[in-house]
Amino acid sequence: MKQIKIGFIILIVLTVLIGCNTKEVNMNAPTPESTITSISIPTTPSPAAPLPTSTTMPSTSPSNEAEEKIDLTLFLYGPDDYENPIEKKVITVNKELYENNMAKALNEVFKEIEIRVNSVALDNKTKCITVDISEEVAMKFNVGSCAGILLTNELIDTLLNLPDIQSAIITVDGQKDYYADHFSFEGVFTKEENKE
Repeated sequence: MKQIKIGFIILIVLTVLIGCNTKEVNMNAPTPESTITSISIPTTPSPAAPLPTSTTMPSTSPSNEAEEKIDLTLFLYGPDDYENPIEKKVITVNKELYENNMAKALNEVFKEIEIRVNSVALDNKTKCITVDISEEVAMKFNVGSCAGILLTNELIDTLLNLPDIQSAIITVDGQKDYYADHFSFEGVFTKEENKE
């Protein structure tokens, strides 16, 4: 009986250790190149409005005109391929928000992967974006090699595919060149290194 328990424990440990290298194939799933999802993120909470009826017509005043939007792409990676995203999710945000409060706009984009940006600095001359995250967020990159690679790829590829961005620097609570066991934010990430 003890041998069975030990064998079962070894089987569980091996399953967990090689979990990042297993590949589940879904023959009905679209190919990575064709998987693009589009969602729209509201920029300001709106109170519940009554549904239009035949007696209630929506106002056509200038305040109800459509806001100008911008599409940003969140790159999502899987454990089986660190080079090619499994999905490119298009997230629409308010263009004015993106231009005036890029950190808030990026937090809307990164919400799905639970990355929260403290601040963003943009050097328009060099087209370099510097994004600061907290140490708490950075430690999410350090839960294992697989997570470190996936989250780093998702963060960097998303940033390098923002409009007019050529390079990115990641700081942790203002500290440059931050690294841990399973990730490194050392140096400058550039588009030339990024596979689009």
